[in-house]
Amino acid sequence: EWERDSQEFYIGVSVGMASLIASRNDSEQATCIDDWYKLDSKVAYDFILAAVHEYPSYHPRGVILGVLQKRCGSFSYKPKN
Repeated sequence: EWERDSQEFYIGVSVGMASLIASRNDSEQATCIDDWYKLDSKVAYDFILAAVHEYPSYHPRGVILGVLQKRCGSFSYKPKN
C-alpha cells in the first residue's frame, strides 16, 4: 500500500538494524547480510517484498527477519561469557 520509496526505506532500515544486531553477536552473519543486500539491493528488495506479499498475515518486520535468517542464519544467540 505504501509508495515504493517508502517501502524501500522501511526494508533498508530493517535490514540495516538486523545487520547492526548481528554485528554485536555474530560478525559473519552481519557480513552475510551486508554483502547480500549491498550486492544488489534492488534484487534483495524485490525478494523481500515478494515474501512480505506471500505472508500478508505476518508483520513485515517478521517476514524480513525470516528472510534474513534463511539467508544468513538464526538470530538466536548464545549469551557471551
